[in-house]
Amino acid sequence: MANDSVLGPLFSIRDIITRLENCDADIVGMTDSFHIHPHLQSYFLYCKKNVVQSEEFIRFFREVDVLELKIAIIRKYEVGFSRLLRHRFRLSALYGLEPVLARVDYHQRPATWIEPTFHLWKPLITEFKFPFLKKSLLTRKGVSMEEASAVLAESGSPYNIGILSDWIPPKR
Repeated sequence: MANDSVLGPLFSIRDIITRLENCDADIVGMTDSFHIHPHLQSYFLYCKKNVVQSEEFIRFFREVDVLELKIAIIRKYEVGFSRLLRHRFRLSALYGLEPVLARVDYHQRPATWIEPTFHLWKPLITEFKFPFLKKSLLTRKGVSMEEASAVLAESGSPYNIGILSDWIPPKR
């Protein structure tokens, strides 16, 4: 399952697909978060057949409603999905927060709660060849085209950076 909050893939996802298929977990996300409650982030989730066919999974998606506020969506559905399904299934993140933080220089670590794709986007891309870039980096955080281009170039990503300009707000 994927949503449109990320751009990519910045690198080939062939190896990622292999990692997903070979993972012991039943549900695998790209990243996890400890904000609100430990959970897999919902922009990209891989669920094995036993999960998709489960009563819990079907009921969860049958009960999804339209919500206005992003934080309400995160609490009820992103966090809620992990909280509900972790009782029966094993969850894992390919780019878990703890292993990523272990390789990040102490001075690069955020002081408060960490949203990995927002706060650690540079090391994720340059050191881990992470295949996605959150759109909110370009819209809310104000990462410039030059900064994003430099990080992609440093990482060796073949991604067409021209696509990024669609997400960078015009300067006023």
